[in-house]
Amino acid sequence: MTKQPDELAPPSEPNRQDGAGRAEVTLRSMGQPNSVASQFDFWDDRYEGRRLFSELLGTFFLVLVAVGGGMVSARFGGNGVRYTAKVVAPALMVAAIILFMGTVSGAHLNPARSLGPALVKGDWTSWWAYLAGPVAGGAIAVDFAETYADQNERDYAALQAAVKDGKAEATTEI
Repeated sequence: MTKQPDELAPPSEPNRQDGAGRAEVTLRSMGQPNSVASQFDFWDDRYEGRRLFSELLGTFFLVLVAVGGGMVSARFGGNGVRYTAKVVAPALMVAAIILFMGTVSGAHLNPARSLGPALVKGDWTSWWAYLAGPVAGGAIAVDFAETYADQNERDYAALQAAVKDGKAEATTEI
C-alpha cells in the first residue's frame, strides 16, 4: 500500500472536532441570534458603549429617513416622494435597525420605550445610554439634514442667479 501525502490524508480527530465546532457556531448564528445563543451577555456593563453607539446610530438612520422623505418632497413642490414611500421607508428602516442592532441594544430608539420598564422594575442601570443615544442620534440627523438642505438651497440660488445673468442655460433635464 502506498503512503498518502499529508494534504490528501483524512483529517486527524482534533481537526475534525475543530471543524465541527466551527460548523456548529456557523449554523447556530444562521438560525439564532447571539443573544439567544448566550454568546453575548446583554446586561453586561462592559457593553454600555456599544449600546449607546447602537442607539445613536439607529436613531440617526431612522430620523434621517423619516425627515429626509419630507424634505425631498417639499423641495420638489410636494411631488418628489410619493406618500406611500414616505410612510413605508421609516417602517422598513425600523425593521432593519431591529434586525441588525437589536442584539446589541434591544433597538429601543425611543427613550419612552426604556422609561416604562425602568419605572416598573426600578432598575435604572444603563438607562442613560437609552436616553442619550436616541436624543443625540436624532439631533445629529436633523442637523445633518438641515445642513444638506441649506447647501442645496445655496446651490440652487446660485444656479438661478447664473441663469438670470445669462451665465448658465436653464434646462429641465435631471
